[in-house]
Amino acid sequence: MTDHTGQTTPEESVAGLTKIIAGATPADSGKFFHFNGSNLPW
Repeated sequence: MTDHTGQTTPEESVAGLTKIIAGATPADSGKFFHFNGSNLPW
């Protein structure tokens, strides 16, 4: 376990999510993404 510290800082996570949201298009609807931008299979 990570003792509630995680492997990613909140700042890194938010930066990644912000980049994904800013670049999202209607074609991305319904997809899942890792904060690093990779597509997560569902």
